[in-house]
Amino acid sequence: PAATSLPWIGSTFRSVATGRPALALALRVFGFSTTSIPMPLILPQGVPGCTLLASPDHLTVYLPAAGIVQAQLVIPNTVALAGVVLHQQVVPLELSGTGDITALTGTNALTLTIGSF
Repeated sequence: PAATSLPWIGSTFRSVATGRPALALALRVFGFSTTSIPMPLILPQGVPGCTLLASPDHLTVYLPAAGIVQAQLVIPNTVALAGVVLHQQVVPLELSGTGDITALTGTNALTLTIGSF
């Protein structure tokens, strides 16, 4: 994904992931730490060479529109969040015409530091 806004306290962080499968579900993964789990260890349909890079602390399901996932996360207006580091990744589950999962892949990961001003 690519950030389209910054993660400021009291704002909404937004990102976009393009080039996703047209027939898919997409999990937006936010985590407080990084990980390195090969996708074939998560599901048998995991594509070799694809890796889960963000710990799955917060998941949201999206339906890609024309292969694009526009994700957002509301950041509470709490000063205690200043300096907290988050990691984000989009994990598409490609589907067959009958709804079966045919592939599990992953995007790059973003590392975000929540800021205040």
